[in-house]
Amino acid sequence: MHVEHSATQIGYACRHTPELMPLPIVAAHRLSRRLEVALKDGAAQFLSPDGQVQVAVEFRERSPVRIHNIGLTAALSEGVGVDEIRMVEELLRNETIPAAFEGLSVAPDHETRILVRTVPAAGEGMGRHSGLTGRKTADDGYGGFCRQATGSLSGKDPRRIDRTAAYAARHIGKCVAAADLAGECEVQLSYCAGQDEAVSLAVDTFASGRIADDEIFRRVMRRFDLTPAAIAERYRLWQLPADNGGHFYARLAAYGHNGPGGSRCAVGGCLGCC
Repeated sequence: MHVEHSATQIGYACRHTPELMPLPIVAAHRLSRRLEVALKDGAAQFLSPDGQVQVAVEFRERSPVRIHNIGLTAALSEGVGVDEIRMVEELLRNETIPAAFEGLSVAPDHETRILVRTVPAAGEGMGRHSGLTGRKTADDGYGGFCRQATGSLSGKDPRRIDRTAAYAARHIGKCVAAADLAGECEVQLSYCAGQDEAVSLAVDTFASGRIADDEIFRRVMRRFDLTPAAIAERYRLWQLPADNGGHFYARLAAYGHNGPGGSRCAVGGCLGCC
């Protein structure tokens, strides 16, 4: 398998959450899931399938310390009265939001600003929110918490280096964080058209490492084959759809490509320190 075009991808991992993902994007995805659950199980029977969430997290020395602000917008079915609107807003505020933060190291406190807003379903939905800017790559990745490459992941098969390099860079970052070699790790992988080998690999732990970034770089170079074919084979990228009823990549189109994986390395090729 050969690289089809030049590309740079960013992978990242940190110890904010069990998923080794930044707290803001994990909290936002959890809140979105809870909004979806409230719609599907009928707990909020007037909800329309359209909503937006925002979670603002306060950081000190690059670590999350509190939830500063939560914004939640939900579209309601047409013809909903004032009493029903009040009931839905109370359910979202008192049940949906607290449930989304269960098990996280930081949760809303008495000073957290919470704004729950309901809007009429008319004029909302995919027809209005598809946008002219295309798919938001930050939603597929890390919510803008770290540097962001321009190449999207969804809609591409494992021949495309955007996808394979993004997964490899994320896994390397996970290995570093899971092994507690650093509190956080950003990995940049770059490829050039016509070359299978990566032309650039950069590791940055933002001064959170127990060992030097140069030593982490050397361990990565010793243990990881970063050619596109080796990446696809290591993570079984061609076999995953068949193993999951043909729907593996389709499921990644919602709630990001870097989902739960716990604190251990997801697949082989770790740095020998876990």
